[in-house]
Amino acid sequence: MFLYREVKHTDLPLLTDFFTKHQELLASHMAYIHNSMLLEIDNQIYGFAAYQTLSENTAKLSYVLICSSMRGKQMGDGLVKALLNMAELRGISVVFSEDCAKGEANSFMDAIGFDRINEGERLAFSELEAKPSLTHVAFLPEYFKTACKSKRKKAD
Repeated sequence: MFLYREVKHTDLPLLTDFFTKHQELLASHMAYIHNSMLLEIDNQIYGFAAYQTLSENTAKLSYVLICSSMRGKQMGDGLVKALLNMAELRGISVVFSEDCAKGEANSFMDAIGFDRINEGERLAFSELEAKPSLTHVAFLPEYFKTACKSKRKKAD
């Protein structure tokens, strides 16, 4: 059974094990512990996602980490949706993200329903001025009108 849930301080030992391969991220994720979600399967962590608050109603998706054994199974899609649901409940209505795929036509962010930021949006949001690396946006609650599964096209 898998579960998406909010991170608690009691999860620190599990998170330490999960981040063993990503030691540089372990210390930096602590700043986001109250804005993060886990993918847990049989009491083991297989995914972690977090956001950073930029203003009262805007945030930046900071981390989406999924164990390689879970990739391609739409677990990351669900983890991001769970995280954004939590963010919306806390008053966040706009979430920005970087393009993990560095410009590929169909990146993970495109596949899970984030929109590419257009020039009009870039000018409208002061949060984007100093952050040209932010390439995608999701407007809440409209984002949730897409199904909780990847939009990626399956091979024939």
